[in-house]
Amino acid sequence: MITLATQHDQLDAIYRQSMKPYVDHPVRYVAMPPVLPLGAHAPRLDIESLVFLLETDDRKLVRELMVEQDRYDLALQAVNQRSKVHHDIAQPRLAAANVKEHSVIPREELEEVLGPTLVIELRRATDHAFEHIEGARKSTHDVAKRFSATMRKRFGKKVVYLGLRELDRSAD
Repeated sequence: MITLATQHDQLDAIYRQSMKPYVDHPVRYVAMPPVLPLGAHAPRLDIESLVFLLETDDRKLVRELMVEQDRYDLALQAVNQRSKVHHDIAQPRLAAANVKEHSVIPREELEEVLGPTLVIELRRATDHAFEHIEGARKSTHDVAKRFSATMRKRFGKKVVYLGLRELDRSAD
């Protein structure tokens, strides 16, 4: 439970701090700065400790948790890939063209500096990062609620789920 809540909190923090300010930005693929690599110390769901669920009516939950771990990993990978392209390729090109951070320049000029191939790559990488983070935030929230309900059904009031209230508040 705690791992799932922690994963959701991390996804939520990435979204709110690094992505949300650029949701409607006309050139978010350039305006959104890269982030430091994510996932090196990311929490992992211990699926093996939940195999007892395979012998219950909630056996599908084990698969859902496995899929959720994959969604979390893919979301971090998408952000990392986008950040790498931005940092390693886009920023040097912008610097070589003397484009300063937070500069306001026409989109056409910006795209000329970056070149059509990089613009397409950055747009796709940025869109994928948004899709994966937004999707994983929602699905982690949904699976955490189902998991919490399953554990309460199985163990009663002995189950303490840290984070569910936070999950409910942050699911915007």
